[in-house]
Amino acid sequence: MRLFVLRCAVPLILVLGSSAHVRAAPVPAVSEDAQRSVGFGATVGVWSGLGGIVGVGGDRVKGWLAGGYAPVLVFANARTPDKAIRFNAYNGYQLNADLEIVAMKRARTEVGVLLGYKFNSVIGHGGGAGVGVLYDLGPKIALDLAGGVAVFPSAQDRLDRNFAYPTDRSPPLTPAIQSGVNLGLIFYP
Repeated sequence: MRLFVLRCAVPLILVLGSSAHVRAAPVPAVSEDAQRSVGFGATVGVWSGLGGIVGVGGDRVKGWLAGGYAPVLVFANARTPDKAIRFNAYNGYQLNADLEIVAMKRARTEVGVLLGYKFNSVIGHGGGAGVGVLYDLGPKIALDLAGGVAVFPSAQDRLDRNFAYPTDRSPPLTPAIQSGVNLGLIFYP
């Protein structure tokens, strides 16, 4: 039995030992030869809503245009001694125009900084900053993850004026500050 184990183990040790010095070949990017200057797809989340997205650009700078259904959620405390939690939801639509500066690019992953303009039908005009990540799933498809913080300066005024925001509550954080993430699929024709 010992002889059998030695006969099997010695060739295995020799093969493993000889391959330890061989370097692995670099992994080519899935999209290495694919077109990545124009893409479109669908996105869902609270950063830019539920809708469509279109992207154009090069290796270092990209432009993204997204739009769709984007509800506004406002949490507040009642102006009573118990400060009970109150919640208001408003149906809205949002348009987003973001500029992305690519900060890191790997074989299948690209990470960039997002800066842009936002318009929400409930809380008005705003601006945002965040992070975008593209992960290649294949030569013509990528997973898009984007998120950050947006500021809508006239949010409270618009809620009071256009939607009769209740006066019996006060939000602990102004509705002018919105944040979240979106997940999408981008197709490259």
